[in-house]
Amino acid sequence: MPTPHQLDIYYDQILTPFPEKYRKVARKYDVSYAEVKDYVHTQVKRQIIDDLEKGIL
Repeated sequence: MPTPHQLDIYYDQILTPFPEKYRKVARKYDVSYAEVKDYVHTQVKRQIIDDLEKGIL
């Protein structure tokens, strides 16, 4: 398992391409890199869908 520091670096790398407003994702630790990637993409998609439903996008 990656250390919390390694996961923080990975979270930052994955979130960088997204607009600032979608980078606010609660971080999970004690998980694999694959789980982090899936979790981040799920959370960002959820935020985008919420904005679409509210008519913000």
